[in-house]
Amino acid sequence: QGVRVSESTHNHKEVKVKFAGSDGLSFCIDDLRVAVIDKGDVEYGDNLVKNPYFAEEDLSMWEKAKGEASISTAVADQPVFDDITTYGIIGNRTSSQEGFAQDMTGSSYEYSFYVMLDAEDYKDAPANQREVCFAPFVKVDGKPEPEYWGSYSSGILDSGCIKQIPAGEWTKFEGSFNPKFDGEAEELVIRILEQGTEYGSGDCVKGRYYVTGVTLREIKKPVKEIEWDIPDLKDTVSSNDKGIGTDAYTGALLTVSDLSDQPLMDLVHKHFNAVTFENEMKMDALFGYSNNEAPGLHTITWTRADGTEMTDFTVPTLDYSRADKILDALKKWNEENPDNAIKIKVRGHVLVWHSQAPEWFFHEDWDKEKPDASPEEMDARQEWYIKTVLEHYTGSDSPYKDMFYGWDVVNEAVSDSSGTYRHEDEKSSWWRVYQSEDFIVNAFRYANYYAPSDLELYYNDYNECVEIKVSGIEKLLTEVKSHEKDATLPTRISAMGMQSHHTVSSPTARQLKDAAIRYGKIVGKIQLTELDLKASNDFDGTDATLQ
Repeated sequence: QGVRVSESTHNHKEVKVKFAGSDGLSFCIDDLRVAVIDKGDVEYGDNLVKNPYFAEEDLSMWEKAKGEASISTAVADQPVFDDITTYGIIGNRTSSQEGFAQDMTGSSYEYSFYVMLDAEDYKDAPANQREVCFAPFVKVDGKPEPEYWGSYSSGILDSGCIKQIPAGEWTKFEGSFNPKFDGEAEELVIRILEQGTEYGSGDCVKGRYYVTGVTLREIKKPVKEIEWDIPDLKDTVSSNDKGIGTDAYTGALLTVSDLSDQPLMDLVHKHFNAVTFENEMKMDALFGYSNNEAPGLHTITWTRADGTEMTDFTVPTLDYSRADKILDALKKWNEENPDNAIKIKVRGHVLVWHSQAPEWFFHEDWDKEKPDASPEEMDARQEWYIKTVLEHYTGSDSPYKDMFYGWDVVNEAVSDSSGTYRHEDEKSSWWRVYQSEDFIVNAFRYANYYAPSDLELYYNDYNECVEIKVSGIEKLLTEVKSHEKDATLPTRISAMGMQSHHTVSSPTARQLKDAAIRYGKIVGKIQLTELDLKASNDFDGTDATLQ
């Protein structure tokens, strides 16, 4: 009584029901409802996984990430599911990254598998050390794609890819993922890992666990087309009568993997005249995601803005490849569409930010195990970094020199809780080294010195309408602005970027307008830089709460 059975089996259109009871017991089903979910013209390919049930003697295809561990096969007394009794075992692990892994190819996939943690090895393990995850890995041009590898969000993997599971019980994982990358994948490896805490960086039991029934089917979706016969968003925004003026930019976010998504790029080309790169111009990306140690240290000789000659100055090697791929694609489109009234321009993002800055950047000899570098040493490093990046993209010899309209010089340097500057307790290694706002002011000095005079320079922050933070941002903008007339190395700031992560209930229109006016009085220009609007918490997806 009161039993509801719900099982989606894609387009197989079947429902399986099993009752547990004794012979002679009768059942009455008085209200059977069968719902078929229409997924459109989606087709599923054959299972691409080799030896999915570990029934074959050859297990070599599963050893892509086994490391020092051992993989074997076993047979259960009772079926794990359906009539499957065979499964794989991994043991003798020395690393959380050792797991079941197999090379794959293709685009969008649906996956499923069964996994069990050894009952004895994991019997006393806390929940956060009983986490199993489906963690695919993509390598392009000899390098891992960090936008995808190690990521459990952004629509690439569904929410079921990581679970805390009990010991000694088979648990089914299923979902879909879409490996997004630019270029041809040298490796696309599916991995089934038990990583413990902090995605393998923390404690891990490294016990035995078992896997079987692994399926991976390519999802063959119909080709998407955008609506071409509607007005362009950029034309509406940039109109004088319906929009906010002809000098306005209508921007979109891009990442390098988006280049292979043609419908998405069609949307960008039709509706936007500016883009900001999601990660490709942040410091970790420009150092090739070498976050544990500085890449390719070498010495250079250069002259600082104050005339100081720097000889045998040791620096790490920069890697522009990911950002350059996007710029090359945009440049090509601009050149191939000369009739387009407004070319797609780029906003540089970001030169100085506490996040996604490798820790070794702030230590002596570029080594995170050594003491912090001095503020004087950090001044030279900061100037070298800003100089080198800006010259590569906006210098007179750069092929991209005419593509940028502005650059975020400093990002999110004000505390959410105190309304003052973000300190080391809020993960700012910049503040830990300097213990002052000097690094912020200097960033605008160096950006002004090395950037073309027509390149706008910005400060960008979030929670920018909350009163305590508004006051802190006002202080920062005022401090930077106050040095614009310095005799040597003046600053320059062109606008305040209001990130604008809003909900339908906050901020109020009054709060938003008041904050914008306060910032505008200092820097003159306001931008909404990361605009998104979340539904009310009262909306639960039903018609009753829609209004």
